[in-house]
Amino acid sequence: MKSWRAFSAEQIGPLHVKQNLPMQDSHLFKYYSWGFVAVVSDGLGSKKYSQIGSSSVCKSVCKWANIWSKHKELCFNDILRFIYSDWVMRVSPKVPSDCACTVLICICIHNTVFFAQLGDGMICFNSNDDSTCPSDFIVDDKNDSFSNMTDAFSNTFDLNKFITKKIDAKYLKFIVMTTDGVSDDIKPNLRIDFTKSISEECCQNSSRKNNSMLKKMLIEWPVPNHSDDKTIIVIINKTIAAIFNPNT
Repeated sequence: MKSWRAFSAEQIGPLHVKQNLPMQDSHLFKYYSWGFVAVVSDGLGSKKYSQIGSSSVCKSVCKWANIWSKHKELCFNDILRFIYSDWVMRVSPKVPSDCACTVLICICIHNTVFFAQLGDGMICFNSNDDSTCPSDFIVDDKNDSFSNMTDAFSNTFDLNKFITKKIDAKYLKFIVMTTDGVSDDIKPNLRIDFTKSISEECCQNSSRKNNSMLKKMLIEWPVPNHSDDKTIIVIINKTIAAIFNPNT
C-alpha cells in the first residue's frame, strides 16, 4: 500500500542466548494492492515449539487477510477463527499447546484498519485528529485479571479472549506494535509518547537507517538484566511523514 511505510527489528533475549534457545518472537509485514498486514507474535517461553507457533501464525494471518480482501461478506471475527484453524494445520503434527504463542494483528484493508490482540504485547497508534479518533493503545492488562496466565493460540480458540478495534485509516498517523519484551518496560502514561517519538524519528530517515536504528535500540534496551526477546514494528503514514521530511 503506497501511502504507508513500515520498519522493524527483533533481538533475541540474553537468557535465550545463554540457554542456547531459539528466538521465540516472530513478525511479518506485507504490502498488498488492497492494503497491508502487520503481525507480531511471541512464542510462550515455557512451550517446546513456541518459535514454530509464532512464525506460523504470521503466515496464517497474511493468508487469511488476503482471502478476506476478496470476500467482503466475511467479518473480522470470521477471519480470526480461520486464522486459528490455519495455524493449527501449520503446526501439525505437533500439539498446538506445545506451539502456544501470542498474536498482535494489524490489517489495513480497503482503507479500514482492523486491530486484534491475544495475549501480551502492545499495539499503539497516534491519531491526526484526537477529537474524532483519540490516540490510544491496546494491551492485555493483567492487573484486571485474577490469573497471571497469558492468553495465546493453543489447544482451543476463544474469541472472547481477543481485544479488537476498527479505525478508518485516514485518522492514523503512526502505529507501533511490540512484544512484551518492549511494552512491559514502558509506563502506561508514556506509551503514546513513545509511539510518537519513535515514529517521528523514522519519518526522517531511510528504511535501512530506520531498521538499523530500531535494531540498535533493542540491543541497547536500557532496562538492566532484561532477558526477554524483543520485537517492534513501526508503521507510518507517508503523507504525514512528508511533513517531517519532504524527501521521504
